[in-house]
Amino acid sequence: MKRNRAYGMVLVAVVLIAATFAAPCYSAYVWTGNPNYRFFYDYQSQFTYITRVAPYLNESVWSAYRVLGNRGWAGRIDIHLYSKNDGWGGYANLGSNALWLNTYSWSSYTTGASIGSTIAHETSHILFGHHVKGSLWANKTKDMWYYYSFLTESLAYYTGSVAYAYGPKYSAATIKSYLKARAGQTHQIISWWGTGKIYNNRNSYSSTLFNQAWWQFHAQGWFLTGNNKLGNPQLGKLLDTLRTYASYSGYYLQSASFTTARAYFEYSFKVSYGYYANAAWTYGNYSNTGYLYGKFYYQWYI
Repeated sequence: MKRNRAYGMVLVAVVLIAATFAAPCYSAYVWTGNPNYRFFYDYQSQFTYITRVAPYLNESVWSAYRVLGNRGWAGRIDIHLYSKNDGWGGYANLGSNALWLNTYSWSSYTTGASIGSTIAHETSHILFGHHVKGSLWANKTKDMWYYYSFLTESLAYYTGSVAYAYGPKYSAATIKSYLKARAGQTHQIISWWGTGKIYNNRNSYSSTLFNQAWWQFHAQGWFLTGNNKLGNPQLGKLLDTLRTYASYSGYYLQSASFTTARAYFEYSFKVSYGYYANAAWTYGNYSNTGYLYGKFYYQWYI
């Protein structure tokens, strides 16, 4: 994941990326004061951010752990601090047990709670990726990457921006208000798959459409979790089903055939929620309530 700088009202983007970034070969300092995370950093001045976020770290990991339904435990997570004017606020690699946070734009006004919210978001990605074995299937095709992205980003935004106790804790009314406002400006309805595509190709879209996708991630996360911050059984079944379908080399989600992999991704929702997702409107109009997306549409766009 990479975390983009904020623009617009409260827009802060975290984008899953397929590329691999090497961890720093050496860090001057290591902080091990939390059982769930350890920090690697190169400058003493960066320690001030660790002291700020330290009281919030337990909630960072447990909010992600609870939302995902007590799944995907990955052990201690390494957090690497770096400072670089690269336009990013941070990232985590698919399949890794580490994340990187960019302190370049941080200041005396950067709170520990806000850093903790970011860490909760990234932790959700890590736990999700480990549990559904994302490294085995997410990158088989670009289109499957968009499916994977929409689901993991939806859960991560819900974790960091709604469920995390010290974060913005956006209400359903707030999310829906901004989502509908952006849709009114773009005159578009975005599919679930489309949010993953827009998010990973944001330079190809208007900032308003990108912002609409950003708010829609929150709505998707709210919808799929049922706003159950302690773990939704249907979501838990979905994650377990994806894990099962990811466990057969060359088959199901690991198939080199996009059509096959997509079919099993969609069927995972049928097994778990009772409806195919229709994440890319493959099976009919987006407003068709015979599919899970149609139910989402009437709840969040109407």
